[in-house]
Amino acid sequence: MSDRDSPRRIRLLRDDVARKIAAGEVIDRPFSIVRELIDNAVDAGADTIKVDLKNGGIGSIRVSDNGSGMSAEDLALCYHAHATSKIESVDDLYHTKSLGFRGEALGSIGACAKLSINSSTGEEGHRLLVENGEMLSLEPHRSPRGTTVEAADIFYNLPGRRRFLKSAKAEGGLCRAVFLEKAAAFPEITFQLLNDGEVRLTLPASGITERVSTAYSSVFTPRLTESFGAGQQGFSFTLVHASPAVYRRDRRYIHVYVNKRRIQEYSLVQAVEYGFSSVLPGGSFPVALLFLEIDPELVDFNIHPAKREARIRNIREVHHAVSSGIQEALETYTRREPFPGGPSPLKSGHQDLSGFDARNFQDSAAERSGTGGFTPSPETSPRSIPSPRDGGPLSRVSNIDSWKGISPSPRLSPNTQDDTGSGREKAELRYLGQAFDLFLLCQAGEDLYLIDQHAAHERILYNRFSAPGQESQGLIVPLEIEIDDQEPREFYGELLSELADLGFRGALEEKQLTITAIPASYRGVEKELEAFLSDAGGSIRNLLTALYADMACKAAIKDGESLDEVSARELAREALSLPDPRCPHGRPVWFRLSRQELFALVGRT
Repeated sequence: MSDRDSPRRIRLLRDDVARKIAAGEVIDRPFSIVRELIDNAVDAGADTIKVDLKNGGIGSIRVSDNGSGMSAEDLALCYHAHATSKIESVDDLYHTKSLGFRGEALGSIGACAKLSINSSTGEEGHRLLVENGEMLSLEPHRSPRGTTVEAADIFYNLPGRRRFLKSAKAEGGLCRAVFLEKAAAFPEITFQLLNDGEVRLTLPASGITERVSTAYSSVFTPRLTESFGAGQQGFSFTLVHASPAVYRRDRRYIHVYVNKRRIQEYSLVQAVEYGFSSVLPGGSFPVALLFLEIDPELVDFNIHPAKREARIRNIREVHHAVSSGIQEALETYTRREPFPGGPSPLKSGHQDLSGFDARNFQDSAAERSGTGGFTPSPETSPRSIPSPRDGGPLSRVSNIDSWKGISPSPRLSPNTQDDTGSGREKAELRYLGQAFDLFLLCQAGEDLYLIDQHAAHERILYNRFSAPGQESQGLIVPLEIEIDDQEPREFYGELLSELADLGFRGALEEKQLTITAIPASYRGVEKELEAFLSDAGGSIRNLLTALYADMACKAAIKDGESLDEVSARELAREALSLPDPRCPHGRPVWFRLSRQELFALVGRT
């Protein structure tokens, strides 16, 4: 009988083998050691933490702190598996506020690296040496208050794992990334990073905004960084973000922290994306760090060896609060003095236009004939959620003709929202022409403006559609939509309340929503609205934003449509007085080029 066919007996692994297997779950690269040792230093109450790498962490990693330190008795236990001072019972897992709690870090490091620990509580200090998970010595050693842990020759006893390590530069870069993640979460602590004896980065204790902009200076700068906070019962959050003028084509710099731990949580990343969706171009992502503080009883970190994942009990509520909070904050600062522009001489619609004003856009929808609304399909029985978006396109709410008959004013008066006190002089708006049947070219004072006619009209219509107090128009045949049993009825009640402010009327019955009236300006079809409500599991604010952005996009003047001079001038006036000059999908409405910048482009002085 071959060895393959012979039965195999179950046996217990030797302790040293089991320790190495367990260590591999917690420590997979040098950066894992950096992460665990910084966590221990923070939990020890340190206000200064120094990380010293040799050969990118492959040679050694030393982390020093001025925390509470350990006694000889603690040192004798700390390297054992599941030895911890953080918890005593299972119940403590759901109340702990410390970064570490499982007692695996030092035991795992000692099983795969040569470990030395110098520690003192302020009295007599001691030094512990560990190899292969076994204590070599524990002796008195003169040390200042605090702890210094050094892990040398990582994976020296696991050659298969060591072969998979990258170059010293690559491993050092990963260690630096973890160092920055930890430093960002604890701005009150001074952090220092050294590599091969050379100081690479020092981060003094500071505020959260300054810490983030310093730690991630390649993407954040102080003048382009803002932060704000919000909260509800059981949780609160702070977002540190770059100006919407700074964005990326990937999600690399959307970082999510929960109780100061960096985690991978798609729902919260999505909440940040939703919050920025109206101010960023399609396919781009913000530069933002979200710091969520939540009741420990509502979150479980004990599901991943490195605590990179978490289960949040009220994730839907948190998602909604984050996305809506970001949107409200962005609406606030886009009406203030904006962030300075980027390095390009061509300025976009992020620039201040407090010196411009225009008469309100005249609503042409009320002047149009017809009953408006949509025509329900012959099938009037309740429809289940979700349903396919197979309705026809929206009717045009406003077109080129809607701009005719509006008498232009030759001058623009100062905007009443201008709180800068600049006393900007009135500027004459001169319409110069239309380029490519897409851009309106205008001059105002010493500045030249290039206006995207579709984006401008889209934003104007979006502002009108989404304004509260919309008039309603009753439906001959009510729209009945079966609700999702998985959603609480309170959600649909809140949805109806929000919709009522926008001109919708309806009732929540036992198993369905009945829509009896829609806004008079709505020009969708039955399936459009039904598909909108089929996504009701998300944030209500996001749903409404998506609905009216879609309506505005389809109703706006299209690329390639020519405008007469009167219509073009009036559209330009409205575009230049928008408080937030971006289309609902985040694209800038206009670009500005000053006289000096234009002269520089063509070499004139």
